[in-house]
Amino acid sequence: MEMKCVLDTNFIIYLVEKKVDIFSCLCEYGKPKFYITRAVLDEIKKITKNKGSKGKNARAALKLIEELGIKVLKYNSDADKSLIVAAKELGMFLCTHDRKLIDISKKTGIKIVMLRGKGIIIK
Repeated sequence: MEMKCVLDTNFIIYLVEKKVDIFSCLCEYGKPKFYITRAVLDEIKKITKNKGSKGKNARAALKLIEELGIKVLKYNSDADKSLIVAAKELGMFLCTHDRKLIDISKKTGIKIVMLRGKGIIIK
């Protein structure tokens, strides 16, 4: 069974910072397929211009997006809204740590994937 997941900016950067193998973490729930929205990609590209660890992690996140073959969904809205719309319309899990996105997802029936250490929590 396929597990479609749309990832937010901070989630992807967390994967890089903590060196989490998200594919292995999710395999027990199905074959994961990962997506981001155009707005998330734009946010990560913007962060790459920062100096220090933030910029370094964002550049590594771009490499991870390429290595995992993460597909970019073209939704024309800000990052948060595009993630909610994509998850809802396409029946995807939303991978996030953002409290606002988690609250909206709970109210709209979108399933959430969160990371804790090197493990995951699905709600």
